[in-house]
This record gives sequence, C-alpha cells and structure tokens, in this order.
Amino acid sequence: MSARTALLLLHLVVGAGGLARSGRPPPPSQQKRPWKPQLLDAEPAPAPPRVLHRDADVVVVDKPPGWSVDAAAAFVADLLGAEPRVRQRLDADCSGVLCLGASAAGDAALRDAAPSYLALVDDEPARAAAARGACAIIESGPAGAVVRVAGRDVRKSLAAAGAPARGDARHGCGVDRAAPRALVHCERVALRGGRCFEAPRPPDLELRWTERRAALRADAATTCYRELHGAADGAPANLCVDRYGEHLLVQRPEDVPARERDAALAAIDAAHAPTASSSVYEIVTRVDRSRGGQPLPKLIRGPGVAGPFEVLEHGTAFRVELGEKKLSTGLFLDQRPQRLWLRRHAANLTVLNLFAHAGAYSAAAAAGGAARTLSVDCDRNWLAYLAPSLEANGVANGPREPVGEVHDCIYGDCFDWLKRLAKRGETFDVVILDPPSTSTVNKKRWSAARDYGALATLAAPLVAPNGRLFCTTNSRKLLPRKFARTCGLALKDFAATAPAIKDVVLERAAPPAVDYPTRSGAPPEVKNLVFRFVPS
Repeated sequence: MSARTALLLLHLVVGAGGLARSGRPPPPSQQKRPWKPQLLDAEPAPAPPRVLHRDADVVVVDKPPGWSVDAAAAFVADLLGAEPRVRQRLDADCSGVLCLGASAAGDAALRDAAPSYLALVDDEPARAAAARGACAIIESGPAGAVVRVAGRDVRKSLAAAGAPARGDARHGCGVDRAAPRALVHCERVALRGGRCFEAPRPPDLELRWTERRAALRADAATTCYRELHGAADGAPANLCVDRYGEHLLVQRPEDVPARERDAALAAIDAAHAPTASSSVYEIVTRVDRSRGGQPLPKLIRGPGVAGPFEVLEHGTAFRVELGEKKLSTGLFLDQRPQRLWLRRHAANLTVLNLFAHAGAYSAAAAAGGAARTLSVDCDRNWLAYLAPSLEANGVANGPREPVGEVHDCIYGDCFDWLKRLAKRGETFDVVILDPPSTSTVNKKRWSAARDYGALATLAAPLVAPNGRLFCTTNSRKLLPRKFARTCGLALKDFAATAPAIKDVVLERAAPPAVDYPTRSGAPPEVKNLVFRFVPS
C-alpha cells in the first residue's frame, strides 16, 4: 500500500453518523442528554435497555447496541434515583448483559464478575483461533461462525488471535466492514455466590436467515426488505427473495431448481404468514446474458398486484411497482440504511441525487426536511414516481426561485448534467452517486470499475464546502479498498486545486444492512462511501 493510500485510509471515520472516531461513543459531556442512545450507522434507534434483574445491590440490564455504558447508567439512574456504580465495560456498539452496582456491596460483588461473550467472526479465522484456544466455536454457517470467548477486552483478544469480530472497525478494517456494528454480545455474567445473569442472542448474531431478520419483521414501520440473500444465507448463489409489503419478488438463476425456491418460500411463509391478497412474482435470471437481457417477472402465486403501491422503510413511504411489465420495482432495498441516515441528517440541506431512478434518496431527504432536492435520471417514467412518494410522506412541493420546484427532477443524462450544473456554479450539501456498474454514454461504454474516479472528479465541484459526496457501487471488480482508493485519490487531486476546499476525507464506510449479509471471508457486494469536503 502506497503512503498516499495509507494517508487516505487514515481519514476513515466511523461511528454515530460519522461523528465519532474508531467507533468509540462520544463522551457524556458531548451528549445533549446522557440517556439519549448513540445511533449506529443508519440503523433504527435502539430501544431502551431491558431490565433483567434488580435488587438493593445490583441492577442488570440487557444493553442494546447503540447505548454507551454511560448512557445506560444514566437510564438506570432514573430508575434508582441515584447514580449506579459502573464496573463492567461494554462498548457502545456491543450488546448484552451489563451489571451496575446499586450499593457498596453490589459494587464489591461486581469486582470479581466473570463475563462471557458471543461474537460472529469469519469461519476460517474462527477455526484457527479455536485451535489455539482463543475461543470456542458454537455454530458455523455461510455467514461466519459464532464463537464464545471469555475475558475483558474480547474484541482486542479476538483481533490478536486473527479473528476480529465482523463489523469491528476498531480492530479490523473499517473500509470493508461486513456489519453495521461490532457483532459482539455479552451473553452471561457470573457473580460471586453463584448468581448468573443471561441475555438472549440478538437477531444480527443469528446464523439462521429467518431469525436474522426478526427485528425487521417485527418493525411495523418497515414493510420492505430482503428476505433471502443467496449464498450468504445458505441458499444457492444469487437466489434472492425481496419483500414489498405483503408481496414477494423472487430472483432465481435459471440453473437453480424450482424446488429450492419453493423451500425458501415455505420458510418465509412460516415466519411471515401470507394473506389471501399476497402475490409472488419471479424473475428467472439468465446465467448467460449473451442471448439478451433478463426476462420480465412472472406471477407464480396469488391474484397479482393491480398497480403501484406504497411501502415503508423505517417510517418513510415510497411508491413502488410490482408486476409483469418492469424488471425494477423502483426501490433498491440494499440502500435502506443510507436513506435512513440521509433522512436523519437532511434538515435544511440541499441534495443532488444523480442516477436517481425513482428518486428514493430524494424522498427520504425531503421527508427529513431538506431545503431542496434535485433528482437527475435518464428515465422520465421512473422520475414520475417521486411526486407520489413526496405526497405519501406529507411533503408539500412548491415553486423555487428563479425556476423549477423545491423538489425538482431533471430528465437527462447525468454525465452531461454534471457539467451543466458545474458551469452554472451550483453546489449542494449532499451529492449522491449511485450509477450502474456499466452503461453506454454518448455511444461509449462506461464502466464503474474503470471510470468511477473520473465520475467522482466530475461530481466534486458540485459539493459545497463541508458538504458530503455519497459514492456507491455494486461492481464486483471494485473491492472495498480499491473503491476507496479510486474515489479518494481522485478527490484528493480535486482538493489540491480547489481554493474553497482544504481537504477531502473519507468520513464513513457504510456497511451492508442486516438483510444483506456477506459470505464468510467475502467482501461486501455493495460498497457505500461518504466523503466530506473540508473547507479552507
């Protein structure tokens, strides 16, 4: 790795919305309210800690990820009416049993507490670490191995054994994190006298794919997500099932038998019972595309869907279409965490959404109070879906001076409009790049693997000082480190000649959502980077 690339990667910032370094929670003095949880990378706000046990000496809670120990202690202080004594440490992005002293005797008992942890790690490193006695494998599967490890700083000890927990940006590589948090859970704490407290394993540490999505299934504010994600979920490669409300869309490679699809649907139906109006569509994807593009979906179960309908992502509504006329539904489910992050941070910001498709990013930003959104795409029909999504979220769209609307759309070529907007001198607080892996531009073949750096250079002048550039790709040829280097070096070159920009830093490497797991030892399929433009 060159010195320049190493310097670029040192700028990586992870944690609560990219505001905390190395995944560490901000100190209590920087929290507006000490009991407010620290939000992880665009995941839903965690519920409060659940009290497992309470007596005169000890209070034991099941701490969700996103709560620092200090925040959890403040929560317990509200219950006790006094500050608890903190002996046990449990990182903000870890979960599980947290014991707090309610008296001097309880504090003394916690000095000798013996915690036991579960962690999800890649399979081969887990086997090597277990052979050296660093951990014990509980179960394993395509998404990794669940190991049990005792001690205090288990994240550090797992990393030292060559088996860092998945999602651990502090001890692993932050650029190719495979999970939204460090997948470490304190399952048990034993105290003197034989007392022992346990917390159930959270869904994101489950290896069984139906259980991994339990939290999504229980969330009434989220009605669309991926139910099955191919080989990472133990299914045949590229066999995927997406949920849109009560309906399902199956993508099955032509060389995968229909019985594999039927088995997956049976498992999904057992976890989420269909209704009489539920429908299932299937796209039988071609392995060899030299014969042409992919075939259109076919209805394989249920009465069918009459027309466009609305789905929810963490409370944000989107208009989608499911039927036999279009390959796309208008909503790419793998970007759900990024849209949620944008909604949380979009208040009073201006957003440029390039390769916007049906404008899902713009709808999320508008729902979050964005001052302006501009969506650019070469498909007029899909851009028309933005207006119903805005209406579904209660967003009033009005005229904008000197021309256009507050939440406007441009039908045209994104590469051409990047140049036009830059020539006008326009800038935006957030610019989003989510191009296809390949396309044809002015009769020339464009490839993300070859040309993404040039695209980032085109977009850079449109990012306002202290603004952010979202760079996304699902190109298999662009591995996470290469993608970060490609974008980062292009943006560093831009910053060197831009008077208003002092530097461009990699602020966040957004990991895949829980319903898009990565296979053990494999890099994430979708890469999401956020660069911040530091003003001079």
